[in-house]
Amino acid sequence: MAQRWMNGYLKAAELFHRNGVKDPDIAAILEKYTKVPAKVIQAAIPPYQDPNGKVLRENLADQAQWFAANGMQQKVSIESALDLSFLK
Repeated sequence: MAQRWMNGYLKAAELFHRNGVKDPDIAAILEKYTKVPAKVIQAAIPPYQDPNGKVLRENLADQAQWFAANGMQQKVSIESALDLSFLK
């Protein structure tokens, strides 16, 4: 089941990367599931979505350190928390 989810995620990530939020179909999907109007989504600066699901480990490590330092989560090693085996 996890592999099927990842396959669908990667397909969507590639489509998002290729077409972006300016694509009316993508904006409509985002509007449906976020309840944010498509016009707002299309006007906003979109987040980066790696089409291959690449994870920025250093960035995640920095975020985890910040959340732990601010009492929002326990200290965690990103290397031990990530399972990239489904990105095949």
